[in-house]
Amino acid sequence: MIIRIIFLACLSLIFSSNVLGQTCETRYRTCVRGCNETRDQALARNNLERSQVRIRLGQALTQCNVQFVTDPVGRQECRRAAQAAAAADFARLDGLDRQAQRERINCISECRRQLRECQTPAPTPNFGGNFEIECLEGGPPCRGEVSEFCQRAVGACDDCWRSLCGGGEWQIDSDVPLRSVTLVAVRNNQRQARILATSSSRGGRLKLNVPRNIKLNTGEQLYFQFSPSAPPGRPMKITVTSGRP
Repeated sequence: MIIRIIFLACLSLIFSSNVLGQTCETRYRTCVRGCNETRDQALARNNLERSQVRIRLGQALTQCNVQFVTDPVGRQECRRAAQAAAAADFARLDGLDRQAQRERINCISECRRQLRECQTPAPTPNFGGNFEIECLEGGPPCRGEVSEFCQRAVGACDDCWRSLCGGGEWQIDSDVPLRSVTLVAVRNNQRQARILATSSSRGGRLKLNVPRNIKLNTGEQLYFQFSPSAPPGRPMKITVTSGRP
């Protein structure tokens, strides 16, 4: 039975890796196809303009012949000027062709970078910090500003105070027993709070599963709200950790 479970777990891991690899390869092929299409469209535009340059050159040479029908010297100078203008246009279009090819190469290099990034699993976040809070007047629940935690946390992201780095699971530890922990949005330090997440207990430890897309209303700030099993009678020491401890 144990061997069967291990086998199924390995099979699931292999399948997940294959699916991830296929997804990355699909995105890569789509990216490269976009690079090629952009290059081809640029070359097609340049070729269309070349055709127009040839037409204009033919018209200009005919006009030279008509305008200088009795002046061979003037006709020759007119034709040389028309041909020089056309040559400059052709040289400019050749340069645009080379630029399109260079941009395609840079685009494919970016596709390869994205492929490598896709195939490399993102590291599990592991950061946190500790701070002290005192219960509000009247006792629990006790609130601690998320922004204060973010200032003290090691490895916290720039968006920590607003979304707790995109949410996810957080572990809460305290030097006093806690019944629960909630994440709340409070407007202008008022008593009422909008509850965003409530902790669960796992293995004797409190886990807080934070939403990944927190939307704060005008004037709201994020707070941790702690409910100790008994009034602590002193500042509580809280440790908040994201990812695997």
